[in-house]
Amino acid sequence: MECDYPHSDSTWPTAPETLAESLDGISDHDIDRITHLNAMRHFHYDPFTALAGKENCTVGALRQRAVGHDVSIQSRQMSSIGKRGTRSVDLLSAASSSH
Repeated sequence: MECDYPHSDSTWPTAPETLAESLDGISDHDIDRITHLNAMRHFHYDPFTALAGKENCTVGALRQRAVGHDVSIQSRQMSSIGKRGTRSVDLLSAASSSH
């Protein structure tokens, strides 16, 4: 399940709620491993320290930090708006033409 912003094919902005439904019946320990502990261990990164505490990393806290920021899904390939979804190749093309 891809549930991270800004992928246009993700479940953003309802990813946390969608994921919670999918994880119904799984222990909190296993949910923590699936959602962040394994990645933290693999990448040797602690977002809780980087964001000044676990309480600042909750869905509610992160959504509050996003207030005032445009987090809408936007096409970067203006000619394709309304014709189809944005594809990876569109993003690569836009990135290479902006340099």
